[in-house]
Amino acid sequence: MLLAAAALAWASDSGTDREVLGALDALKQAVVSKDRPALEKLLHPDLTYGHTDGHLETRAQVLDRVTDSKVSFSAIDVTDAVVRVYGQIALVTAKLAFHANADGKQNVSALSTLDVWIRGPEGWQLVGRQLTRPPK
Repeated sequence: MLLAAAALAWASDSGTDREVLGALDALKQAVVSKDRPALEKLLHPDLTYGHTDGHLETRAQVLDRVTDSKVSFSAIDVTDAVVRVYGQIALVTAKLAFHANADGKQNVSALSTLDVWIRGPEGWQLVGRQLTRPPK
């Protein structure tokens, strides 16, 4: 019943859309710069981060992977982002290109994402992400 009510409440508010996209951009920059304090602010304590292979990570695991890993990202490109706001929750679909550097090798992974953002006292925070490989 809650989902049906939320679906009816969908509204496109360009100001709110910009806030959510701003949070997504801040997340992208925090990952590239390995900025743990910024990531802690942007990642909700209940985060579930799903990878293309089905592996799920918690907030703590994402923080450790991004900031302590030998893999670094020189850039993350976001295209075709669509924001749908339902009160204090926003769904974002987008295409992501992760430019990774691992063991001296450059790699670009093109993925699609469904992000779930929630607005709370800390502002917009990522509470769910599911990455998928786009169809060939």
